[in-house]
Amino acid sequence: MPSRRGLTACSPRDGRPCGPARTHRVECRPADGGSRWAMGAVLRPDSQAALPIEQVARAAAAVVGANHWLAGAARSSHLTLRRRLEPCRRQVLPADPLVVRYAAALRSAAEATGPVRFTLTGLILTPISVMAAAVPADAAADDLAAAFGIALHAGGCRDAGAMPGLWYVNLAYFTGPVRDAEELIGWVEARRVMHVADVRVAGLQIVRWQYTATGMVPIVLAFFRQR
Repeated sequence: MPSRRGLTACSPRDGRPCGPARTHRVECRPADGGSRWAMGAVLRPDSQAALPIEQVARAAAAVVGANHWLAGAARSSHLTLRRRLEPCRRQVLPADPLVVRYAAALRSAAEATGPVRFTLTGLILTPISVMAAAVPADAAADDLAAAFGIALHAGGCRDAGAMPGLWYVNLAYFTGPVRDAEELIGWVEARRVMHVADVRVAGLQIVRWQYTATGMVPIVLAFFRQR
């Protein structure tokens, strides 16, 4: 689990500041068998959206200070379709039997649904990160998530993860003390309503996460393009 360190003020529910007495959580290198940074299914933005996402992520990281992971970089930006398909495993290959099942379920869901699009409409401050809220353009995103869940169950993966409660793109994770909590609160609050990007999902992926000194990088185990 992420450790706790320093002070910040944020709400995981709506991004509104809730007083400087709250502690923020800190990301660290994940351990095998843990729930953080476990294998998941993600939606990758098209290249035209990835650039403004990274620009806003870098701006957020500058306010956070030196202690951050740049999750919103083009190499790693994503929306989570289903998280924690299984406990974290550092060494896993595309031919792994479970990965093959996850990939088959993702392919089935992708073939059953239409193109997925989002608008990133503003920033949210959570106890562990700055993120961008994503609003689906239509029912396709939720339909895809539901179809993936059904396909996982049909493939015998009944306990394979869960859908997030909202759509979002994480921009910067905290890895130590925030430089100035009040400045960060105000900066995010001023950008709660902000057009970040219109996103067309360019690919659906099963990924594991590789730790680097600058953050977690997705290692693609299966990939499907949106039709």
